Amino acid sequence: MRIRETIEKYVFPPSLYCMSCGAIIDSSREYMLCDECMKKFSWNTGATCECCGKALGRARAGLCYNCMEKSHEFEKGYSCLSYGSREKAPILGLKHGEKAYIAKALGQMLCDRLAKAVESEYDGVIPWDIIIPVPIHISRLLKRGYNQTELIGAEVSKGLGTEMKTNILLRKRTAAKSGGTVQRRQKNIEGAFAVSDEAGKSGVLRNKNILLIDDVYTTGATADECSHALLSAGAAKVHIAVIATGSNYHSSSS
Repeated sequence: MRIRETIEKYVFPPSLYCMSCGAIIDSSREYMLCDECMKKFSWNTGATCECCGKALGRARAGLCYNCMEKSHEFEKGYSCLSYGSREKAPILGLKHGEKAYIAKALGQMLCDRLAKAVESEYDGVIPWDIIIPVPIHISRLLKRGYNQTELIGAEVSKGLGTEMKTNILLRKRTAAKSGGTVQRRQKNIEGAFAVSDEAGKSGVLRNKNILLIDDVYTTGATADECSHALLSAGAAKVHIAVIATGSNYHSSSS
């Protein structure tokens, strides 16, 4: 496996292509992005929701519409991008296109975002005890070959120096894709996650601050279900960190 990966790395080096548009680049480009995509990506560097981290657009501060309408199990969220057509390409490439190498660039991107938050909000002291990636069901893991959030989380863990644990949170069942309101999304994924019996009995989560890693945040249904399971098992608080967030829209009208 290592020999094959080494050959592929030099015959088809992923750093030669922009992870969003596929333009030829060189290895010096940040996050595997060409200059055009770097410039046109919707970076969440302006005002963001005080709870989930969505971009607020013209609003200066406060909560997004979703967080105004519904309280969440997690305490705070961080994100890098708003989810548009350019931003969608690398995320879907990693999730469904068998492009596992993209996880490194996305993980570095998220790590940089979190490092800035640590400096500005926590005086340089990392507030999280454990990093936990959102799990996927075993059936999808076997089909895909990897959990994309685990690959992203591994880069974050390495960059921040915070331990990641993948044997704590389990996905008990898959959830069918469905759009609609926050309530419909929440119902769709209700009860899909649980803390493993071993983790629950050992008390590994007791009074710990958790950083939950996911790729995309829309209504918060997945983040809430995961956070509920972790808090019920003794975690002190849960923060979420994602690559991209959906739009700041009135959920009742979606």
